[in-house]
Amino acid sequence: MEQPIVTAVAAGIDLTSTANSIILLLASVPNAPSIVQLVQVDISTYLGLLHSVRGLIEQNGQFASHLNLDSFRVANEAVSELMRLVGCDPVSQDFEIDIARTVDRFQQLFTNTSLWPTQESNIKSVREELERQRSAIFVSFCTATMHVARLDACGLTQAMAGLDEQYKKLNAAMNYEERRRIIEHCFPPNRDMRDLHDRRKELQEPGTCDWISRDDNFRGWLESRNPRFLWIHGIPGTGKTVLAAHIIEMTAAACNSEGYGFYYCLYSHKQDETVSFLTFVLRQLCTQKKKVSERMVQAHDRDEGLSVEGLLDCLAEVSRTFAGGVHIVVDAIDESSPRDNLIKVLCQIGSEQRFGRVFLLCTSREESDIIEPVNKLESSVTFIDMANPHVKEDIERYIHRQLTEVPFFLRYYDDSLRDEVKSALTRKAKGMFRWAVCQLDVLKRTRGSENVREAIQRLPEDIFSTYERILTEIPPSEREFARTALALICSDTAGIPTAEVLVKASLWSVPFNEINKFTASTLKEICGSLIQLSRLRRVPDRIFPNADADQPGHRCSLAHYTVKEYLYSSEIANGNAKFFALDDQLVSRIDLRVKFAGLGHFGVINTHVNPHVNRGRQHGLSQYEEWCLKMTESALKHRRADIMRDEDIRDIVAKSLSPTSAHFRHLRDIRGIALIMKNKFPIWQKLCGLFSAFPDHTLSGLLVNLAILEWPELATKFLASSWFRDLTKNQKRDVWTQTFTLPGQNTETVLGYCLREKQMTLLPFLRAFVRHGGASFYHEPEALYTAMLAIDVSDDKVLEALEFLLSAGANPDPEPHVCEETMQQDVSPVRFVITPLQHAIYELDYEWTKLLLEEGAIIDRTGARDGVIPVSFRVTDVNMAEILQDIGQQTALQVCSTAQPSWLVAGEDASGLRQSIMELLRRYGAQELVFEESVDEDESMMDIGHQDASGGRPIQIEHIDLTMDPRNSRRY
Repeated sequence: MEQPIVTAVAAGIDLTSTANSIILLLASVPNAPSIVQLVQVDISTYLGLLHSVRGLIEQNGQFASHLNLDSFRVANEAVSELMRLVGCDPVSQDFEIDIARTVDRFQQLFTNTSLWPTQESNIKSVREELERQRSAIFVSFCTATMHVARLDACGLTQAMAGLDEQYKKLNAAMNYEERRRIIEHCFPPNRDMRDLHDRRKELQEPGTCDWISRDDNFRGWLESRNPRFLWIHGIPGTGKTVLAAHIIEMTAAACNSEGYGFYYCLYSHKQDETVSFLTFVLRQLCTQKKKVSERMVQAHDRDEGLSVEGLLDCLAEVSRTFAGGVHIVVDAIDESSPRDNLIKVLCQIGSEQRFGRVFLLCTSREESDIIEPVNKLESSVTFIDMANPHVKEDIERYIHRQLTEVPFFLRYYDDSLRDEVKSALTRKAKGMFRWAVCQLDVLKRTRGSENVREAIQRLPEDIFSTYERILTEIPPSEREFARTALALICSDTAGIPTAEVLVKASLWSVPFNEINKFTASTLKEICGSLIQLSRLRRVPDRIFPNADADQPGHRCSLAHYTVKEYLYSSEIANGNAKFFALDDQLVSRIDLRVKFAGLGHFGVINTHVNPHVNRGRQHGLSQYEEWCLKMTESALKHRRADIMRDEDIRDIVAKSLSPTSAHFRHLRDIRGIALIMKNKFPIWQKLCGLFSAFPDHTLSGLLVNLAILEWPELATKFLASSWFRDLTKNQKRDVWTQTFTLPGQNTETVLGYCLREKQMTLLPFLRAFVRHGGASFYHEPEALYTAMLAIDVSDDKVLEALEFLLSAGANPDPEPHVCEETMQQDVSPVRFVITPLQHAIYELDYEWTKLLLEEGAIIDRTGARDGVIPVSFRVTDVNMAEILQDIGQQTALQVCSTAQPSWLVAGEDASGLRQSIMELLRRYGAQELVFEESVDEDESMMDIGHQDASGGRPIQIEHIDLTMDPRNSRRY
């Protein structure tokens, strides 16, 4: 098998060298597709690997016997296929002669718009195949290297020296800032992971976990000997995470903080953590070494991320740069979900020879889907069971220290009682640290020797029973507060930044006169060992100017993963603590309720809890108010389905959308936040700045805001709710007819705004308003004009709108609104300068004209010369107004005969359409045109209609666009 491998490698080098040169040239062709550059990078990478393989074969002939011949053959075929796909003949004997033809074929290929997309797709597929085979060759290369290393350590040193030299040269050619940018690109930062480790290590009690340093297997692992792969397993609550934090600190100390990495899986991540794990660990290692690999440079230059296989290759490469290898600790594999890919990758790292310099330690529960694949590794992995005497000793040590050092136990427990408690807890803990912690927390609240002895006599058997006891002992007046807080901590969408915000968010059901007594410390006292409270190391990022920056910040989280498991379990749902039972739907409801209800408390809760926080509101929002605004903005974008599922949530959200809600008032009062609102809260910014003057009826403003959000489902539900249903007939009419003022614009009504400002996009809203809210367009005299003058709307859509408006009460012969003062004067009725029918005729639209006539439009009704010009005409000068006045004075047939709409191209013959409309008008009794006998018939047709209806002065009609907008052109 040796000779075929040598032949395949040599052939691959010849082929790939030529391909690399040719495709490098093709990539330089003007306007060459970017994928050709990627092909060149792929081929160049493969060529480098082939040279490394040939070098090692030349140094040690045994090397070739461990390589996979098929991978080389398939990879070489892929290179040939890539050459063919870009127009190059891989079997040509003289590429210099064929180079001009090759470039020509390539240009023809990528400029052929019908062929190139298919060709590009094929190139992508072949690239993927080449990458798979290259990775397989790399794996066999590493495996063979390690195998030969066992036989000839000296040979390995020489073989790897070339690779190490390349690595050094690569990094020497870049400065620190360049390397840092590459690391940042390939491995984004994860500050939360470092903070999580700091919190985990603080949980360790002095003197505990030291037993692991005396374990022979662990010492072998820490000293970079055997085993290379350690797996620590145990039942829930045995202290695996605290032990992992201790091991991480020990490892960092042992290797002088260079060549180690760690990762904590967490139930709240709710994602495949394979990439997150590899990325965070590689970031740590590369930052410690301050060096990068060729693969990272290529990913940065291509502005691409690294695949899982690419990340694994990086790990194998980086691990070889550390003299003592690298040590990686991964905690709580059982908390990761889904975790199949993560377990597979961990098994690869722990068993494959290419990771021979990686020493891996993992912790998890004893769950079958985790242990079974790990067991298949057999001798490659070594297990350490947490069910050992050392853990029991640590628990006993912890209990003793608590009983002898905590002031409460020293004050209320005598020596004899402390001994009884220690004996009972040590005996019943069964190796569960978590259980012992919870019992001591409960006993801290128990006074009197008899009460204490009774408590230790009825100690719960397991951790779930312990949680039930803690919850059932919470006073009824504090249960809603506690449940809300626990639900928000468990929520995947709450985004609570601090414990202080969590407390304020949980106050929604607390009587106002009692909210002052609830703080983060109070929450900890109520929930006890169910939660963990820790001081934040830095102030959370803020969007608005920090009005409460001087407040101390804390983080609140569940004390252990088992707390969430219990709250979501069937045990709590069927037990004494069922009030606290949670599920995804309930948590979602609580989450949405507190966020939107909080908008109505702007300036209330914060000034009551801390009267110094919001003095001078022009300086910004509190952290709680900012959180409410941020999370409701997100919910309005992404969680409408969740909102629509629950009636109570819909009502709360609807209240928050009323322009009179507290947060609207406060946002308007704060100076200097317009840019922040525009960039970070575009929804609230638009709703907040809509009204210059509010409608008298708050429901009108709410419906306008729903229209802006284009949320017809919530509008329909609102109109069917008791809020609207219980209104009197007059009150409902007021909702639709009361006006409000928009900035820099005329007054509007709900219906007028939806029709005029949103053009035809809100027809579903208008239909809902009519069908469910009893809205009528009788009081919207400009509705028909607005529909006919809509911009960038098809004729069919306009016709649909006209049909709807007329069926919903719109008057085909409307009269404009007049003020009350004018109505009291003895003057002629006010009219529009042009009628809807006249406009439809002038546009030469047969269907519009027919519809208006069918709905009762008066055939020869004319406009008033001094009448009102509908707003939708957007008249900007006197000349245009005079033209409208002139058209409005003509009869129907006169308008039709002289009409020159904007869509009619100069010289285009519209006589057939004009004749059809005139016949339609005559059927409805239009006043016939009268001609003088002395005028020639042809001349009369040319001059027809050039006098007003009374036969007076000539009317000058131009070719005009009555929409006053050049974008609105019609074609027939």
